[in-house]
Amino acid sequence: MVALPMMIISALVILLSTGTPLIYRQERVGYRGQTFTVLKFRSMAKNAESDGSACWAAINDARVTRFGRFIRRTRIDELPQLAVVGSQLRGGIEIRDAKELRVKESDRISATAENLRAMGAEVEEFEDGLRVAGSTKLRGAKINPRGDHRIAMAFTVAALLAEGETEIEQSDCVAVSFPEFFGLLESVVER
Repeated sequence: MVALPMMIISALVILLSTGTPLIYRQERVGYRGQTFTVLKFRSMAKNAESDGSACWAAINDARVTRFGRFIRRTRIDELPQLAVVGSQLRGGIEIRDAKELRVKESDRISATAENLRAMGAEVEEFEDGLRVAGSTKLRGAKINPRGDHRIAMAFTVAALLAEGETEIEQSDCVAVSFPEFFGLLESVVER
């Protein structure tokens, strides 16, 4: 249920920036050659494969939209967003085998745990991840993203769920990957 607002925000950003379609359907091959369908937010320009043949995206591929670059860049670095979502799920969430996130722009595991605790969540930190207790009523807090754009964005979304005022320190760090983030978010959020 908490993921729904984030999905709506993503859908609106895609709609406002590049129009429809919002969702891309892709056939994948899985275990023992079984095919399955993946539905995902569109990250490429319309008709990116208009000739009918699939083509891998390349570095700096002109077919990838601005928001698409953001979606693609945040693959492994979804820990902050998932932890925020986990604080709202019954049963919470446990994320493991993510030790490499301790040596990104910041120690993302530690920064996520610290800021969730500041917002009232119960968090257990591990060397390679964390566990967040669920069904937490988040409260406004002073958030220290440690200069990390992904932490700042994740906790800006958490602030939408929180009761009370939240202040994101060093929020300008978001400009590293998504300078339009605050403006786009403001344009799709009703206060």
